[in-house]
Amino acid sequence: MMATTRQEALEEMVVQLRAVTVQLNALTTLAAQALGLAVMSQPMNIIIAEVAREFGIDRAVILSRRQHRSASMPRHLAYHLCVELCHASYPEVGLVFKRDHTTIMYGHNAVRGWKGPLAARRDAVRERLIKLLELQDMAGGAS
Repeated sequence: MMATTRQEALEEMVVQLRAVTVQLNALTTLAAQALGLAVMSQPMNIIIAEVAREFGIDRAVILSRRQHRSASMPRHLAYHLCVELCHASYPEVGLVFKRDHTTIMYGHNAVRGWKGPLAARRDAVRERLIKLLELQDMAGGAS
């Protein structure tokens, strides 16, 4: 498509740049999967640390394979927050937690269904993290 004005040309370039960015992210994820690597972003690291603090557990418990509710509930909350606040895909979050994307989907949806005190806890942690991540962005530490 031929751009008729400078504004249209710029808008077209932005669309093309976004498409290339999406492709690059997908290729990076595929390469990491092929190499068995999980590159944890700084925001995801902050989310895991904050969820661990909220539940009074070590971050290693969140990243562990433990199936007890004391580990799975915080882990599911961390999945949920990584998807929601980092805008990460299920496969991307799965790489960090060394889980299949369907496991991340299950945990994310489970947390969305929390009611009462659990929902209040989820929302409180989410609000704290939004502030923490905004401060990190302002400090120039975003990755």
